[in-house]
Amino acid sequence: MERIGLILAGGALILSAQEAAPAPRPWTDVATLSFVATGGNAEGQTIGFANDFGYKWRLSALTVKAGAIRVSTTTVARSATGTSLDDAVVTETRTRTTTAEAYTLQSRLDHRFREDGRFYAFGAAGWERNRP
Repeated sequence: MERIGLILAGGALILSAQEAAPAPRPWTDVATLSFVATGGNAEGQTIGFANDFGYKWRLSALTVKAGAIRVSTTTVARSATGTSLDDAVVTETRTRTTTAEAYTLQSRLDHRFREDGRFYAFGAAGWERNRP
């Protein structure tokens, strides 16, 4: 009975050793999305997005990052007019404005001239836009 257990355990070990690990992918990508809403005398909504993409070759690597955020605010103003509480008229005014907008795009390319990494070069470019 012990032999059968050892043979099964040995067979499982051999099978697991034969399974090759999948090759790592040359690319990565991480994306995020956010939304926040608040309420009260003033209401606000914030939405944001970001993405981080990367690709690797044997001697080079590329990174591209993008992001955006937008904030809008709604201000609520209430007023009452009339001579008494019985005949008062409540007026509500809502004013919606874009409080902030920000956009960004960045990229970077790294290149190693040798495997040991002693000599390398990189180039980068970026763009940003902020609007209050």
